[in-house]
Amino acid sequence: DELELIIWRFEECKDLWKFVQQKHEEYISVIDQKDEELLDTEENWLIKVKQSFLELERTKLNYQKRQNQELHQSRLEEQEKEEERKKLNEDKKRQTEIQNAYKLREIEGASFYSQAEYLYEFLRSEGAKEKPILSTVKDTRDDLKKQLQICKGAHNAYMMLLDTQEIQKETKWSGELQRIFIDVNQKVGEILQEHVKPLYITRKSLILSNPGIKLERMK
Repeated sequence: DELELIIWRFEECKDLWKFVQQKHEEYISVIDQKDEELLDTEENWLIKVKQSFLELERTKLNYQKRQNQELHQSRLEEQEKEEERKKLNEDKKRQTEIQNAYKLREIEGASFYSQAEYLYEFLRSEGAKEKPILSTVKDTRDDLKKQLQICKGAHNAYMMLLDTQEIQKETKWSGELQRIFIDVNQKVGEILQEHVKPLYITRKSLILSNPGIKLERMK
């Protein structure tokens, strides 16, 4: 690492500076202390060496500072990239969940439409008016009602994954299914009523023509 090398080399220079100071003091101690010019020359020499060392130290500190700033910036950028990758993964996961929920809803919706179409065709046929078929009509209507509830559950699960703007575009989906079921249910009710009414009239006529049956029931 470049920074480690610089720090290591600076420590070497630092040790050399201490060595220079030591040797300088030894040298000063043996020269003529009365020679002021010589003393001034040696003092200036030491000052220049010290200035060089301090400049080196400042350079090293500035380099460390830049390296730390760059390292900090690099970590911030890496953190931002990681957060971006995480967000992309979350968005991808959400889109997958939305697609799966949409497919499930459409499958259940297709099943509902298929059952409704079958029931419509059957109700338009003459066979639907035959008495033995009435139980089949009711069972088919009940199956369609169950499928409607399944569709609503799938639709709600899909809607929970959408944002507000997307929800507004999907509100009509379940309403259309509900409208179809109400229409089918009404037609089933009309056919059932057609059979219930004649049956009621027949029983009433039978009682009126046979009072004994009524008395027997009263007993």
